[in-house]
Amino acid sequence: MPTASNLDYAALLVGRHSPRTAARFPAQPNRNWGTDVNISWSVRHPVGVVMLTLAAMVLGAFALGRLNIDLLPRIIYPDIQVRTLDPGVPAEIMEDEVTRQLEEQLAITEGAIAVQSRTQEGRSAVDLSLAYGTDVDQALRDASARLDRAKRFLPEDLEPPVIYKLDPF
Repeated sequence: MPTASNLDYAALLVGRHSPRTAARFPAQPNRNWGTDVNISWSVRHPVGVVMLTLAAMVLGAFALGRLNIDLLPRIIYPDIQVRTLDPGVPAEIMEDEVTRQLEEQLAITEGAIAVQSRTQEGRSAVDLSLAYGTDVDQALRDASARLDRAKRFLPEDLEPPVIYKLDPF
């Protein structure tokens, strides 16, 4: 059974002051009018508060499902590739006479972070990986100049090397 003090406190919470409650809880200056209104509304309408909270949670769950976040984005580094062909030449000779010469010259290209090569019978491929954000056009000009220097050391019957860029931007 509710007591008088419980009823007085409940009346205070909902904003209805009886003379007896007003004497026990003197009026305070209202400094935070907006906060008091929100709190008193929340106390008087608990179902409304629950509904607003559930609506916010449902909307948040819906938005979270549509949010595209990649924790590990795929970063593609710019590359320069050089391909050479000399049909019929064994892979060991291609590696010694062509691939090593191209690797030595292209490895000192500005912005290069890795050089990889593959050699097969009659084919040589050298891939030059550049630092992310490097100006690929400038690096391509630098690599072309170095490739021109390397041509002096390549066999005479070798087809001219083909150089091209892979730029993700």
